[in-house]
This record gives sequence, structure tokens and C-alpha cells, in this order.
Amino acid sequence: MPQIHSGSQAVRTHADANGHTVIYQDVAVVPGATYRASAWVRAVDLRGKGFGTSPGDRAALIVQEMAPCGMVLREHEPVAVREAGPYRRLEKVFTASEKTTCVRFILETVIGCKYDEGHVTWDDCALERVE
Repeated sequence: MPQIHSGSQAVRTHADANGHTVIYQDVAVVPGATYRASAWVRAVDLRGKGFGTSPGDRAALIVQEMAPCGMVLREHEPVAVREAGPYRRLEKVFTASEKTTCVRFILETVIGCKYDEGHVTWDDCALERVE
């Protein structure tokens, strides 16, 4: 059962070793408007061989701006954690281009350890327009 940041549910990702999990949602946006994408992430190392011990480990929030046809116009630099620790907030503020009609909000987990050694939990994800 995932440790929840707030509310009653969260998403936990783990693997049987060398896992790569991508969870995303496409959200309509107003071209030219400024937005804040955020998520809370908790990466866990259970016995010294978990998240953060493999060189490629990362839990990242990625934002892609998309055109009406689904073509990616721009992928913003990911915001990520690479070591285990308590819940941390990842945040990316950006202004959508004049051609952007949709944003792909992506949670990416890359984890080298097995499920019984570590995992990543995501909670309280949001895309908010900044006035």
C-alpha cells in the first residue's frame, strides 16, 4: 500500500529490476497562458539497494507542449529527484506557446532495483493556470 501524501489514494511504481514507467495525461490549455505543473514524489530505498543506488534512477515530472494534431512542439527540461527521501514537490512553471493547445503532463520513473528493494510513489499532481 503506498504511503499517501494527502487524500485517500496515490500511485506507486516499482519494477522487477531495470524498470521504466511512464504515466501521462493530456490536458487542454490556453495558448500563451502561463501554467504551473506540480507533483509530490516519494522515492524509497528499503535496504540500501533501492531507489537512488542505480546510476540511472530518476523520478521526473516532464511537460510537453503539443499542437492540435498531437505533434510535440516543445519538451521542457524535466524536474527530477535521483535519490531516496521523503515526499518532495516537483514543480515546472512555463508559458505555453501561441501554437500550444494541449499539454502532456508526464510522471516518469526509472528504477534499477527490484520491487522488494525500493519504489516511487506519486501524489497530489496538478496543472494550474498562473494569473
